[in-house]
Amino acid sequence: MNGTFDKRESVVAGDFDNDMDVDLYVVCAESAGNLPNRLYENDGNGNMTEISGAGGAEGSVNGRGQSVTMADYDRDGYLDLFVTNGQGAYPLNEGPDQLYRNTTNNGNNWLQVDLEGTVSNRDGIGARLFATTPDGKTQLRENGGGIHWCQQDQKRIHFGLATNEKVSQLEIYWSSGILQTLNDVNVNQVLHVVEEGIRTKVPGDVNRDRKVDILDLLVIIVHFGEDPPSNPYADVNKDGVVDIQDLVSVIEIIEGTSDGVAAPQQSFLTTSTTTPNMAIDISSLSDIEIALFHTFYEKIEDLSDNHTHIDIVKRFIKNIIMPESNPIITKLYANYPNPFNPETWIPYQLAEDSQVTIRI
Repeated sequence: MNGTFDKRESVVAGDFDNDMDVDLYVVCAESAGNLPNRLYENDGNGNMTEISGAGGAEGSVNGRGQSVTMADYDRDGYLDLFVTNGQGAYPLNEGPDQLYRNTTNNGNNWLQVDLEGTVSNRDGIGARLFATTPDGKTQLRENGGGIHWCQQDQKRIHFGLATNEKVSQLEIYWSSGILQTLNDVNVNQVLHVVEEGIRTKVPGDVNRDRKVDILDLLVIIVHFGEDPPSNPYADVNKDGVVDIQDLVSVIEIIEGTSDGVAAPQQSFLTTSTTTPNMAIDISSLSDIEIALFHTFYEKIEDLSDNHTHIDIVKRFIKNIIMPESNPIITKLYANYPNPFNPETWIPYQLAEDSQVTIRI
């Protein structure tokens, strides 16, 4: 981030110039008075540059900066700001409240969405919206209710669209589990969307076969570490990266410890009569699929993630490749990936401990 960053009291993030990246506005203050507020523009390449004079919204020298809220109060498609400056005892609490109208007029298009839940909560809190435009870009917005320090932003979802003249696809993942898709949405409008549809999306069903099993784990393992994911379904929790949390989410559903909204149909799973754990039948898996599990099991210790999550995944995969309830045989599996790659893994299992000699 380029520019100074003084003591901050409140922050809002929004696409103030509708150019398809999220900017920051920061209310600043010190213990005995006000400091100029800051506006940082996102250049779309991971850089935030301070705008001189905060674009005209530096704020008052009186009082003490307290909070900022963000809303398009005049419905022109550009986000406006309301700043309070009354934090502290007299005379700091005499600072003015200030409304800053965004006068940007760069011709960029926009879309705003009002959500109305029917199966989910009335305001659609918890929904995640993905807007894909003709330029191939996809933007994410989350409806968290707009709550932050001493303020609440508008619940209306705002997308800047730059010069795109439509939203090719708008996907709404409601908290109920319903996925609602709208195509070819017109720009420069406030769109009211009422939740409709059925829970066609089974939580954790990564490979879209309408059941949750270890095949879904395989898809996540194949795409593990992708940021952003090339397969959006592998990102189970929709946080923009395929990681250990996605594996844990699916494992919890398989084991029945998740509070998902729909009970998945489970395959490759049978309840053992000798142990409360799940015994996993891997007879339907190919050698390549088994090799994938072996490979990931060997690498999981190198991850720097939550140790509890690592232990959950490691225990589960171990039960797949080395099930305690089934007799194990000595077997050499196919290497993965093929030998033309910089490295290849050759998984094997032993019926009993013994010395292993590898000759190349």
